Amino acid sequence: MVRALAVVVCGIVLSSLAGCAADEETGNEEDEAVAETSEDAVRTFRFTVYAQANGAANPAEKIRGLARGYTSTNPTAVSGLNEWTVTSLDLRGLPPNTTLGAHAHVLKCDDPTQGGGHYQHVAGNIDPVTSEIWLDVKTNAQGAGSVQVLSPFKVRAGGVQSIVIHAQATDPATAKAGAKLACANLALD
Repeated sequence: MVRALAVVVCGIVLSSLAGCAADEETGNEEDEAVAETSEDAVRTFRFTVYAQANGAANPAEKIRGLARGYTSTNPTAVSGLNEWTVTSLDLRGLPPNTTLGAHAHVLKCDDPTQGGGHYQHVAGNIDPVTSEIWLDVKTNAQGAGSVQVLSPFKVRAGGVQSIVIHAQATDPATAKAGAKLACANLALD
């Protein structure tokens, strides 16, 4: 298990992709089969960028990078942590020096609700440690940022379908983070 985690931590790679347009999936032809599933991880380089209210410019219109996740089980773990989920984002093309909310969502990006609501391991509980998966990312002066989160639960099969990037940092009291800017389909089982 430690080796698998090291592979995830060390295996994050960025890819340069074509620019984004509103409500359009981005990627290049080499990435036709880029959303892949393996025994250890699901990952994607494709992001859907959403049109903003009143035709405002989307600050994430040039987003590119990697969204990745996996679940694991170890029933004999001495630590007592028998199941977990690891999710990560490694992004570029975002506004510089900004914190953007990002969360695991229950529907795919092309759903009319733009990913639906947040995944909750415990229904009605917005706690980012025991129930939801929050991946708020702080960007540097070049608009790049990375985050990796270990959640102490294994998501339900089909429960997480996407990761949504929001316009603001997540408010811990409400779990709200402003408008939905971009989305990556990332089905974790």
